[in-house]
Amino acid sequence: MTSGTTWLFLAPVIGLAAYCTCHIALTRVLRTRSPYAALLLAFVPGLACMLATTCAALAAMQAAWTDRAAYIFLNLTTYGALGWGYFHFVNLGIASLRIRILEELLDAGGSLPASALQMLYNTDRLIETRIQRLNHGGHLLVSEGRYRIGKTRFLVTAKVFDWLRSLIFGITPCETPAR
Repeated sequence: MTSGTTWLFLAPVIGLAAYCTCHIALTRVLRTRSPYAALLLAFVPGLACMLATTCAALAAMQAAWTDRAAYIFLNLTTYGALGWGYFHFVNLGIASLRIRILEELLDAGGSLPASALQMLYNTDRLIETRIQRLNHGGHLLVSEGRYRIGKTRFLVTAKVFDWLRSLIFGITPCETPAR
């Protein structure tokens, strides 16, 4: 495999790396209420990096114009798919509670009184439900009226997500992003 071919196949991944890096930088610089502005704006520099890498690789390979068009289309599609995946990975944390509320409405036949929905999602109820789930799963143990850590699987997962949040948003686990 020639170096031009290697760079050609790496171009969408290089674009994705640029997308992620620009997203992190823009999130820290913009500090807007909506997390989507940085996410959408960062797609463009990633696209530019992918196209520049693709074109440089095709030039090094001295590819025919038909091959150039096909590879550019392939890399655009691949970068688009990778970018779509990254967008939804980030969006998953943002939208999960909203999706859950909509599912509750659907399960209730499409309509619920506001008081019933607020009862399902009030702070005390959410905390109580989470503690019960952790306790039933063995992740949280209760002895002598005190909570203790049981299984550490969720704790390890939480630390990974704290690290990712810190990397992307530049905040420590106890901080809240600027809104």
